[in-house]
Amino acid sequence: MGRTLLSERMDRGCVLHVSLSLFGSFRFVVFAFAARTPHRLTMKYLIIIVLWAVIAIAQEALPTVTSKCGDGRVDIVVSELSSKVQNLFWVNGTKIVFAHTSDRKIFRSTDDGKTWTNIMYKLNNAGAGVTNVVESLHNQTVYFYSPNKFWATRDRGETFTYASTPTFEKVRVHPTRFDWLLASTWESTLTSRYRSLYLSTDFGVTWTQKRKYVHDWAWGLPSTYSKESHSIWSIEYKDNLKWGYQPESPNPDQLQTIRTLDFFRGTWGYNVPENGWQLLTLPQTVYLATLKNGKLSLYISRDDGENWQQTRYPTQLEENNYWIMSELDEGVVFMTVVHGQDQTYGTLYVSDDDGYKYTTSMWKNRVTADGPDFARFKGLEGIFMANQLGHSADEIDTQITYDKGGSWENLPAPSPARQGDRLNLFGLRKSSAANFNRAGPVHTRESAVGIVLGTGNVGEYLDTSAGAARTYLSRDAGWTWKKISDTSLFGEFGDYGSVIVLADSFSPTTSVKYTLNQGKTELLDCPVVDRAITVDNVQVEPTFTSETFVVYGTRDGKGVVVFLDFARVHDGRICGDDDFEPFTPRDNDATVTLSEQCLNGETLMIQRKKADSDCFVPEAGVPPPKRTPCPCRHEDYQCEECFLRSFQGVCEPVKDCKIEENPCINGARNVTKGYILVGHTKCDYDHPKSLKLLPKEVPCSGSVSGARKFVFVSMVVLIVLVSMAVVVLVAVIVLRNKPEWREKLPAWLTREDADIIRDYSRQLDLEDNNETTTAFDESLLDTTNPDNDE
Repeated sequence: MGRTLLSERMDRGCVLHVSLSLFGSFRFVVFAFAARTPHRLTMKYLIIIVLWAVIAIAQEALPTVTSKCGDGRVDIVVSELSSKVQNLFWVNGTKIVFAHTSDRKIFRSTDDGKTWTNIMYKLNNAGAGVTNVVESLHNQTVYFYSPNKFWATRDRGETFTYASTPTFEKVRVHPTRFDWLLASTWESTLTSRYRSLYLSTDFGVTWTQKRKYVHDWAWGLPSTYSKESHSIWSIEYKDNLKWGYQPESPNPDQLQTIRTLDFFRGTWGYNVPENGWQLLTLPQTVYLATLKNGKLSLYISRDDGENWQQTRYPTQLEENNYWIMSELDEGVVFMTVVHGQDQTYGTLYVSDDDGYKYTTSMWKNRVTADGPDFARFKGLEGIFMANQLGHSADEIDTQITYDKGGSWENLPAPSPARQGDRLNLFGLRKSSAANFNRAGPVHTRESAVGIVLGTGNVGEYLDTSAGAARTYLSRDAGWTWKKISDTSLFGEFGDYGSVIVLADSFSPTTSVKYTLNQGKTELLDCPVVDRAITVDNVQVEPTFTSETFVVYGTRDGKGVVVFLDFARVHDGRICGDDDFEPFTPRDNDATVTLSEQCLNGETLMIQRKKADSDCFVPEAGVPPPKRTPCPCRHEDYQCEECFLRSFQGVCEPVKDCKIEENPCINGARNVTKGYILVGHTKCDYDHPKSLKLLPKEVPCSGSVSGARKFVFVSMVVLIVLVSMAVVVLVAVIVLRNKPEWREKLPAWLTREDADIIRDYSRQLDLEDNNETTTAFDESLLDTTNPDNDE
């Protein structure tokens, strides 16, 4: 009946009105004008209209539910996605946000996550969905791929290109040329199976196979790139062994490490260490792990492979695993090395400026399947946190360093505290925290200087039992702490730390918590949904300065995205000069005054918003910090190679560790005192108050071997002189007894002993008869010299 009515109306040229219900929340109207047409065209028009309607519907934003909290000043917008959100990310420097769900769909927001659109209709041949997302530093480009399919957008998701490809297992974007990509895949024939390396130089539109039988691969160093750099690294089978089936774990003796500068078109290679096993390129260093006879070694190159240095440690132990946690952006590299068979802990090492000589920073750094329990304090250079194991894996103790690993100490317990109490925190990395039943990880941001959020408890060691987690916050980089919740919460900082949004780590919830004064008063509650969701993450745009947050979680298998806008909580007031306070972070030297407090060798005077000021930080941000170099102190030094820091904090020689003697240059060489300056310290070594512990320049004879040579030569000279004196004495005695020679000798050699005794007696008589005396000044006994620091 509907079909007949439709045909009759179209035949009469009337307006067609199609009303569709979408998710039961709104209606979509399509108007179509048709001339009188034959009946046989009716279905054709209907199909076209329906397709138009479906496309238009797909382009519309998903339905939303709005509400408010915080006395009506916090705006809330809730959207429901098709399934659990696996990944949510901003396109760099924009309000564009993408969400990738577990049912392989892609959703897009153009307003920082407030509203969402399913954009799968834009991806050709995406019926099976999208399995992987490749983020880019470029503010226009994002890549997606699935088995045999690859999509790219160069306009933040407005349009997409499509390419049919092999089933890629991994895709990496060039660090500076965002149209260049490398990808690897496993391929097979009737008689072979191998990993291939593919290259694209046109945003993934076309791909070319470049290498076969590849074990590992990477782009070259970004710091050496020009815009036309072609540097690529590959660990692959030797040419005469590229046949048959490639195992997942090949024999290292069969591998070669090569580097190309022309996309593998011509010759390549350097004097690369043999038995390369794994590659890692970070902004300033290429790391190459080699495997020989079952033993790992690690080499580094700072010039993209022209020169290599093997990493050196103070102890000669077997190296079974490496974890590199901090690159040279802070002047040092932190690395945890698992030496024994117990994979639950490793030794934490810190490097020198060159990144290949390491000294021990911490024993028994806790290690999980995801890596070491270690975190950098973002926004303040030199501060790191790490969890250390005691006698067993259950004894977890949280430590903090303010001098890049030179010394570590426990976190102080919040007051009031009992004697011996200390604060221990759950996983310092998000993946480590997940091992503790979703406990919130330690959280810091560059924009929220000095603020750190963590979950844990007070005691000798961390209590990992159910319900033992509490939430703590510090405003002074970990020197003092406050408990802000009796439950485990995790969250994010916005507006330079003046707004903090928190969610429950363990239980489904209908609300989130927030604070506008960094936890100085009780947390505020904000109901966001009617039915509870399990919160997976709390995010804010990448600069972490916005007043808007995105909280996403899961409910009944669906993804729920909650948008929170705090722009009206301060009635729009912008902070003035009186709303800021000075903050000077410090290391563990508590003997200095406020003006002398130093961190990383400098006094850093930071202006930050007062916790209880009712305002927003202006768009220009906080004022820049004032920096003043400090005299070099003990905190600015770390132990030299072959030295370890004792319990008293002194760097002492390591037994059986061979110290390489510095070369003799212009007659002098440097002799170590056991210390080197911490990488990138800002201290003034020439300051008159500086502690000077750097190697001392001494004459080459002053070195250990030179001293031995000096003693030997001195003994030879002394023996020769004594021998000559004996010969002369014997000759004089013989000659003075011969009359013909006696007259030729000097008078003092021919005098008799009686004459000498007589002259000496006369001298004594003269001294006894001398009546002249000298007054003795007792003040000469006072050896104190006010001008002598010695």
